Parts: sequence; C-alpha cells; structure tokens
Amino acid sequence: MQKLEAVRAEDEERRAERERELRWLRGVLLEQKEEERRRAREMETLFTEEAETAWGRQERLWDEERRARKKLMEDVIQGWKGQIREKMEGRGNKQSFFTILLN
Repeated sequence: MQKLEAVRAEDEERRAERERELRWLRGVLLEQKEEERRRAREMETLFTEEAETAWGRQERLWDEERRARKKLMEDVIQGWKGQIREKMEGRGNKQSFFTILLN
C-alpha cells in the first residue's frame, strides 16, 4: 500500500512538474508571438516610410519632367513664332498666318 501511495505521489509530482513546464512554455510562446507581432508592426512602419520616401522622390521626378516638357514646348512655340515672323518679314507683305502655314 505504501508503495502504491509512493508511486501515486511520484506520478502526481511528475504531473505537477509537467503542468508547470507547460505553463512556462505557453508563456514563452506568448512572448514570442507578441515579439513577432511587434517586429511585424516595425517592419510595416519601415516599409511605409520607405514607400512614402520613394513616392516623394517619384513625385519630384515627375514635376521636373513636367517642367522640362513645358519649357520645351515654350521653346518650340517661340521658335515657330520666330520662323513665322522671319517669313513674313522676308516676303515683304502682310499675308495671314494661315497662308504662311499652308505654304
């Protein structure tokens, strides 16, 4: 009988030890899970900041391209006006703009 009680007590002690280990492991797993969530939030923040930086660079590039196209068109238009003026002065008469363009 004593032997049976000793075996039972030993089994109870092992069971209690396993339960303590399981609680400890659960705690470790919960900490790891929370750390993973924190890291994921941190990475999301970094990605968001990098995306905003890249978008800002792209917008600046688009603005520069837009200004360059506008300046190019202004230069082309000024060139056309100069050519038309030269043509009109060279002809010595006052033909209409449309007549010059059709020639």
